[in-house]
Amino acid sequence: MCRSQVLRTLFLPALLLILLACDSTDVTQPGAADQVFAQDFRDHPNGSSPQGWLPAWNVAQQRWEVQHEAEAEVPRLVHASSADAHRLLAWMEVGTPVNVEIVARVQATELPQRAQNRLIVRARGGPADETGYALELWQNRVRIVRLVEGSETPLAEAEGVRWEPNRWYWLRFRAEGSRLQARFWEDDQPEPPGWTFETTDELITEAGVVGVGAHASSGTRQFTHLAVGVGGATAPIQSP
Repeated sequence: MCRSQVLRTLFLPALLLILLACDSTDVTQPGAADQVFAQDFRDHPNGSSPQGWLPAWNVAQQRWEVQHEAEAEVPRLVHASSADAHRLLAWMEVGTPVNVEIVARVQATELPQRAQNRLIVRARGGPADETGYALELWQNRVRIVRLVEGSETPLAEAEGVRWEPNRWYWLRFRAEGSRLQARFWEDDQPEPPGWTFETTDELITEAGVVGVGAHASSGTRQFTHLAVGVGGATAPIQSP
């Protein structure tokens, strides 16, 4: 089945772009065998939109761009926008898993009231209908939220955890059945063995796309070393 046929009900505003990206590969289905995906953007031209990724939800007044900077050790996926809105950049190769884990190295330049960097799973819907789970940097804290038809509900927050602008951190987010687990650690520290915090929620059980996103317009958001594991697989860490 063509990927566009499967995803057209998820992102109707982006239907044209999905049709243009159509190929003969099936999207990942729930219960599929363990698979892992990794992306460091080294093969993406400087200043280009990331290939194989699709802006969704609210696509106007924003920019997703791969940047190769001389002082940076790796290319960065950079997001900027001029209006607060739920943003999503979907990783098309991953498909639409139910049980999934995503990890990324992240940085934001400001501490706004809205969410900065987000890792998003089980995502679907369009403008005013955004649905999915997100692990996010919010104000100076880290939390898991549920989005249903554009309404945002906090589900859990990392106790005693604070983040600062212009510093790199790692986020790992796992959704398996009704369990949502999150891990947060500083870039210069080893990954901790246990989950930083977790919760359960049974409202969003359908398959959806996986990606990164934001809600805030102030500042910029940066992502590197993105990886995903589906079907029970662990998302691999890529060394910076």
